Amino acid sequence: MLNIFFDLDGTLLDSQSGIIQSLQHALTETSDIEPSSEELRGMIGSGLPHILSNFLGPYGEVSKAINSYRDFYQEEAMFDAEVYDGVFQMFDTLMTSEVGLFIATTKPHVYANQIVEHFGLTEAITHVFGAELDGTNSDTTSLLQYALDETGFDPSKCIMVGDRQVDICLLYTSDAADDLLCVDLGGRRI
Repeated sequence: MLNIFFDLDGTLLDSQSGIIQSLQHALTETSDIEPSSEELRGMIGSGLPHILSNFLGPYGEVSKAINSYRDFYQEEAMFDAEVYDGVFQMFDTLMTSEVGLFIATTKPHVYANQIVEHFGLTEAITHVFGAELDGTNSDTTSLLQYALDETGFDPSKCIMVGDRQVDICLLYTSDAADDLLCVDLGGRRI
């Protein structure tokens, strides 16, 4: 059976607004930095510690900014998103096939599960794999290796679908990389 792992943010959901608002809040709360939406947009997907340390520098209070981000995100912005057009129809079609559907997101799973439920994606998705709040599995390589280890799936029968190169590039350091098929939203094999 084929198993498809979907990234969440930017692939199934347009969640930029909530993420950008949360980043701006965290940075203004912990520094004098007030980045524009445009400055932040291109960094989404590269990991919260990476984004914040890019702005705060090596001596910035990254852990304090992460906590500020998470507090604001949970209270104000987690559901500030929209399911992309066609996602439910795609899932309806895939559910009639012999295909396992999963989410693999570097977003902490405690948030990802709430989001998947809030937006009505739980019927189609078998399991949500996400990072831990302590940073475990917060990069695509370790996350997918964890998902493959947990499920016991043959990587040659799996596909990862993501919207950004970061969703795919990190896979190439994984033991499963030689067998896992990776595609972007344009359907190009990566």
